[in-house]
Amino acid sequence: MRVGVLVSLFLIGIANGNCWAQSQNDIIETVGKYPKLIRSPQKLADLIQRDFSKEELRVNALYTWMALNITYDLKLLAEGPKRVTINSFEEYHNEVTVSTLKARRAICNGYSITFSTICDLMGIENSIITGFSMLNPNDIGIVKTQPSHAWNAVNVNDEWQLLDVTWGAGYVEMSNNPKYIHKLNMNYLFMDPDLFFYKHFPEDEKWKLTKGTRSNFFNQPIIYSSFYDSGIEFKDIPNGIIKTKGDVVIQIKNTSDSQKIIFKYDGNSNLAKFEMIENNGEFIFTIEPPERKEDLLLMIYDRMPVAIYKVTVEN
Repeated sequence: MRVGVLVSLFLIGIANGNCWAQSQNDIIETVGKYPKLIRSPQKLADLIQRDFSKEELRVNALYTWMALNITYDLKLLAEGPKRVTINSFEEYHNEVTVSTLKARRAICNGYSITFSTICDLMGIENSIITGFSMLNPNDIGIVKTQPSHAWNAVNVNDEWQLLDVTWGAGYVEMSNNPKYIHKLNMNYLFMDPDLFFYKHFPEDEKWKLTKGTRSNFFNQPIIYSSFYDSGIEFKDIPNGIIKTKGDVVIQIKNTSDSQKIIFKYDGNSNLAKFEMIENNGEFIFTIEPPERKEDLLLMIYDRMPVAIYKVTVEN
């Protein structure tokens, strides 16, 4: 099955109001004056500590600077994992951090280690989290055993918060010739754990910070980054595997504008026909079945993909 384009939108300030948006603009302006190439982790830590006094602002500034100045390394990703000799994790983390800052390129391992190293230098309690991500619609329902992603948690004001600076830096357009789009996305900083769960499942389950299970995670639909800007909410953890003998039914709890939601099957060039019923703020979409026995169903909001389901028509 073909996989649609991964699209990510940047939106500032909706969750926390205009004051937060203004603060974010200030942070972007401040770190934008830092050198784009900073070879020393200590120098970057010193700059951030000079300009920001609160821990949450320092974390934000580090996330923002890294997302603006370090790009995703598709070549390194294609080369696959390499064997390394580690004398100590501290030495390895320092080497990765210096290499990442110098090259200004990384994959998730480099992003998460660099972020952690500089947090350590600023005295901010943090953790590197390895785990699983959901990106390929063909993987819906398949439980993976080999971790494929890494991100971070930070303890700010005695509360653990999750973040993913790799995805905060941009996204990959999936095609025969994958292309990286370097674009700041603040959604992955201090994201609500329930929403973070849609795209992250940690090896150590204490870092879920939410109630979802391993089975919930691997059976979800693929959630695109644009989902987080759509205002769509699910009533419960959504099931990405839909088996039906007739129409397909999808229910959502909330949306900022239900009229902007449409559906399309991967195997059909036309939009899918559907009906919508609203009941006490919840929306039930009844969608015609696919022409093929198995197909991918794309949910689109305001012309942007937000979720994709695996649909099977049973006899």
